[in-house]
Amino acid sequence: MIAAAPHEFAKELLEKYGNEIPVDVYQIAKGEGVLVEEVELEPSVSGFLVVKGTKDVVLGVNKDQHPYRKRFTVAHELGHFLFHGAESASNVMTGEGKFVYFRDEASETGEIEHERKANQFAADLLMPKELLKDMVTSKIRMTDETTIRRLALKFDVSFTAMSIRLSALRMLQ
Repeated sequence: MIAAAPHEFAKELLEKYGNEIPVDVYQIAKGEGVLVEEVELEPSVSGFLVVKGTKDVVLGVNKDQHPYRKRFTVAHELGHFLFHGAESASNVMTGEGKFVYFRDEASETGEIEHERKANQFAADLLMPKELLKDMVTSKIRMTDETTIRRLALKFDVSFTAMSIRLSALRMLQ
């Protein structure tokens, strides 16, 4: 599948689909041939990806989760599909040559490399470094929750996701 680093590929997708915030991750998924459906899932499962061949792809998102979580899940699962296709080590083979990937609590721990890569891709896609740098002209104090919340709202992500992203980009002091 894709050989580029997560941030490089996210940047290519943003150039292809538009660099406006909040990023329309649903439109990007659709443009990449992935059907996104909201479905009923166990609370511990955020979403899943079903891949049959290279063209038949369905991304299921837990309908009961917060819109921020849904957006991150779509970006995360899209990353799995674009980077790994039907080759991921975390897949479960079902009948008829289908592979199913689940986004659950293990996806968030960072212990599994391809999960880290999918999480990084999601962060790069939803909170692009260049756009954040344009808005943040000097380092933000970690105690400045108001500024972090404003950025989170602007990018349509959670406060926690924005805090982690700003920290990873060394934009917090």
